[in-house]
Amino acid sequence: MLLMGSDEPSGEEAVLQKLDHEEVQQWLSELPERDRQLLLLRYSGYSYAEIAEQLQVRQPLVGTLIHRATAKLKRQAKAHVQLD
Repeated sequence: MLLMGSDEPSGEEAVLQKLDHEEVQQWLSELPERDRQLLLLRYSGYSYAEIAEQLQVRQPLVGTLIHRATAKLKRQAKAHVQLD
């Protein structure tokens, strides 16, 4: 997120801008299938209801599952960045 009155990206945005698309694809490929599907559906604009229907889970569970999948992806990224 850009801060009001600032042209500089936040620390998190600066890191995200540097991520290589191929690296992200590699990290996603290392996730369990359901986690990968959750993240891809959510960031493709699907609603929680649509994701629940697609993955055949209860809608109230979708937010928790996305949170867990995101945490796994962050751990993957952190592990790979530390190895480089």
